[in-house]
Amino acid sequence: MRSPPMTYNRKDTQGRTMLSLAALNDKDRKTPLMLAASAGHNAVVKLLIENGDRTNLDSREKDGKTPLMLAASAGHEAVVRFLLEDVGALCDPNGQDGYGMTPLSWAAEKGHTAVVRLLLEDFGGLCNPLNREISLISAALSGHKAVVELLLENSAKVTTRDELQRTPLSLAAMSGHEAVVKLLLEKSAKVTDRDEHQRTPLSWAAMSGHEAVVRLLLENSAHVNNRDFRGLSPLSYATRNGHKAVVKLLLENGADVDNRDGLQNTPLLYAAMQGNQAVVQLLLENGADVDNPDSLQNTPLLYAAREGNEAVVKLLLKNSANVNDRDPYLRTPLIYAATNGHKDVVKRLLEYSTTVNNGDTYESTLISYARSRGHDAVVEVITFAREGAERALDSRRPI
Repeated sequence: MRSPPMTYNRKDTQGRTMLSLAALNDKDRKTPLMLAASAGHNAVVKLLIENGDRTNLDSREKDGKTPLMLAASAGHEAVVRFLLEDVGALCDPNGQDGYGMTPLSWAAEKGHTAVVRLLLEDFGGLCNPLNREISLISAALSGHKAVVELLLENSAKVTTRDELQRTPLSLAAMSGHEAVVKLLLEKSAKVTDRDEHQRTPLSWAAMSGHEAVVRLLLENSAHVNNRDFRGLSPLSYATRNGHKAVVKLLLENGADVDNRDGLQNTPLLYAAMQGNQAVVQLLLENGADVDNPDSLQNTPLLYAAREGNEAVVKLLLKNSANVNDRDPYLRTPLIYAATNGHKDVVKRLLEYSTTVNNGDTYESTLISYARSRGHDAVVEVITFAREGAERALDSRRPI
């Protein structure tokens, strides 16, 4: 029995025709061929091309993807093979979309090993060196070891770089892909390579807190004290981002505990700013200078007091931090704590302070700072401390 002829004006249960259904995707500028390719409907792709849709083979949706890119990105091996074998002259395997991605690089990023192998081994002559390099970058960043290995076996260079001059090793280290890092090192990737900001793979791994990758790079002779264009070392990054395990590992491998960046910030200053007690403790145990100021003469204690981090303030004071250090405006940690209403920090600082009325260049006192901002509880603490100091002084005077 013959099937009834196709009627393009036939409506579904919601009153939509085939044309109106296709129009639903107009916001993405996807043709029926694109939709079929991205969904992996190889039979539909063939049917559309056989019925005159060949002009849309190199058409692009809103992000610049072609039907071939959409099929490769989704891992549809059969569609990719058909497009390249039957109508390859109209499909560009080296074409780039709006993100600079190719069919091969999309397959590599998504980890579609079968599609990558198809493009490299069956249609390898069509994929130029730039295409392979872009794809290696994508695979390393995404952590697909099998794809990285396949690309390297098919002439992709381990020394390739992205637009920021980052190598596959730096990108894998940044993302914490230990297996890919190990593979790249085995393929002679250099741990000393720097990107345009002078960051090494170790800098990226430390910044992101990937302990296993940091260890692997150090075992392969990474420079533990490399400084980037802002003077930040791997330890500076690990400290700033609160990665205690990485901080410990770097210190065990000779990291400079008092490294100063371009703003004269040390790792201890960063830890104090963040209020990270565990990292502060670790740095102090490894000989960090407790009073090292930054370029604005702010000390770790001043930062911790200003932010109200009592545990860090207590730790710094126990390690002989100078409670009377002043910034360029002659403000002390106690003045900042009082100004910001940190009552418990004020109490702690008063235990170590030699004076209560400690004014700044505006000849304001602690009490006036606290009172002007409505911190009555702080005013009470300071007043009580001052009265206590006066009573103690009176008791020592001769009768």
